[in-house]
Amino acid sequence: MNPVAQLKKVIEESLETTIPSKPSSKRLFLNNEDRVSSINNNLRVMLDTFQKSYAFRSIIASSWSEDHDVFNEKELSAGDGEKFINWLVRYNSIFQKVNLERFLGAGSFGAVWLLDNDHVLKVFSGSLDNEAHDHTAAKDRTRYDMEADKLFSGLGSNTNLMVYDHGRLKTMNGKTMYWVEMQKVDMLVDVVAVANNKTSDRDKFYLEDELQEIIVTIKSKIRHSSESDEHKLVLSIKDWIKRLYTIVPDRLLLSLISEMVKVAKNEGVSELGDVRTVNIGVSPSDPNSVVLFDR
Repeated sequence: MNPVAQLKKVIEESLETTIPSKPSSKRLFLNNEDRVSSINNNLRVMLDTFQKSYAFRSIIASSWSEDHDVFNEKELSAGDGEKFINWLVRYNSIFQKVNLERFLGAGSFGAVWLLDNDHVLKVFSGSLDNEAHDHTAAKDRTRYDMEADKLFSGLGSNTNLMVYDHGRLKTMNGKTMYWVEMQKVDMLVDVVAVANNKTSDRDKFYLEDELQEIIVTIKSKIRHSSESDEHKLVLSIKDWIKRLYTIVPDRLLLSLISEMVKVAKNEGVSELGDVRTVNIGVSPSDPNSVVLFDR
């Protein structure tokens, strides 16, 4: 074999055996034009979200305010909000590496956007810990570390939320916000709506209320049960729920109850307090598996 062919063979073999790097945004190798394009796109999308979403304005207002617990958007003028977002996007490198496509939704502490790599990016100002606002988001960040470790060590399952990366965000007033890039999941309420052929906004509003009643009932049954056998407990709760509600398909209902029982057993019954309709999804790789996130 001549030297050129030999070198080519060595290169091909090395490429075949290279361990794949951590999944992230498509935009891995950036020139200045790419960075400017990403910054401008992300600034446009976030400013549009700021104008249209009351929840996102409240998140920005709480990060702007002297008091972490202030959520009154009236304390933040439109001009100040635009300055804050402009600084956030321009001086944090994550916004040079990802491309926001569209706003998906927001809660009390975080807002989520779809990325061009079909992941989602969540930007958040803190988390709920024992019913109190923790502006360090320690609980969520610890959980994101654990979920990322499971993913990249191969120990994760269909019911784990795939977390690809997360970090801190500097703000113009010295406070810290946070970001996490993670798997996009279908919300349980959307899957249930399709299963019941009730996809209008009005129908989904009532379905979400009924789902929340189911979750509250499951929590109550877990808290007051003396059953030590996990499998028997899950089946008994399922039978009870099916007498009262029929909207959730059986396999999804079993998965939901099973995941909530695991949380109570492994982390404590008190941890069930954060399980709500807004943080229950369905695994993209298994339509019968529920994913609990941001709790």
